[in-house]
Amino acid sequence: MIVKDADEMATTADTRALAGRRAEDSVAFYLRRAFQDKAAIYVLNDLRLVRDDDAAQIDHLIIHDSGAIIVESKSVTSKVQINERGEWERLWDNHWRGMPSPIKQAEMQGEFLHDWLRRNRTEILGKIIGMQKGFGAWQLDTLVAISADGSFSRTSVRPPEAHKADQIVDQIRALIERQRKQTGLIGKFVSISAAETKILAERLHADHRPRKPVTQAVVPPPQPRAAEAEAAGPTICRHCGSSEGNSRKGRYGPYFACSACGKNTTLAAKGDRPAGAAPPVPEVTVPPAKVSAQAAPPIVESTPIAFVAGPSTDGAILCRYCGSPRGETLKGRYGPYLKCGDCGKNTGLKGAEAGA
Repeated sequence: MIVKDADEMATTADTRALAGRRAEDSVAFYLRRAFQDKAAIYVLNDLRLVRDDDAAQIDHLIIHDSGAIIVESKSVTSKVQINERGEWERLWDNHWRGMPSPIKQAEMQGEFLHDWLRRNRTEILGKIIGMQKGFGAWQLDTLVAISADGSFSRTSVRPPEAHKADQIVDQIRALIERQRKQTGLIGKFVSISAAETKILAERLHADHRPRKPVTQAVVPPPQPRAAEAEAAGPTICRHCGSSEGNSRKGRYGPYFACSACGKNTTLAAKGDRPAGAAPPVPEVTVPPAKVSAQAAPPIVESTPIAFVAGPSTDGAILCRYCGSPRGETLKGRYGPYLKCGDCGKNTGLKGAEAGA
């Protein structure tokens, strides 16, 4: 009998949470097929019990008169391996990465459930010859179910609790049979009555406390003032000319991330030229040469200076890659160069005069 289905999941973009939920839904499907018509077996999915500031999240709990079984679902779509110390690893991106042991997780949930049973025994169990019955000798076992499309490494140690999701029902049936054989007059464990089993399932369901959905406040991005936005105009990608994208702040200052070509365009700081605009090429004049009294040099028509990187309006050298004026002039093996502070590239300064 299915007493509780999984709670409705809040909308989320967390891929790990979504994968975990798919693994739980897969096991819940197998449990429904196997036990929905079994009146003496109760199944609770996605059960969360709370005690003070502590809580236990039980993926699947199967209850019958002779005991209970906790099933921990684990989303593993590649391979897992377990060593002789019980340490788990999963194959991710062709590398083995450690992961928490789901067996230990299930055992911790079992300890929490044992404490819950002890504290609620008087409301669930009756008395024998005036003495209160308890759950001390009532059996509780644990199983782990990895995704049906995952697998265990052939060189791995295989604990008896670990199985694939499509095999978990057979293991549960075997455990129920074993638990029933170990109870009674000749067994070392006790069972509870059918009525007490039903009360237990109903009380667990009633004590379920779902997680509170985590809501994140959406902070709108700061909007530029209308006058500034109008003056600046649309930002244009210097690679493809598209205006589709968004402005971001990087290590060397603001830049425009283009949605069309995927490349970045450095954005000028306040007071610099607009992003995407070609650097201005001001007129540069050469001062007249000094003439000595002894010999007058031949008159040579002056030639304008053309820099490898165009000068800005204030005479600063601009990077020939991104047009930024921010950087420092350094001396290298082949002569002086400008080290750009925005894009990090170098602009040669040797042979600045065209035609010289």
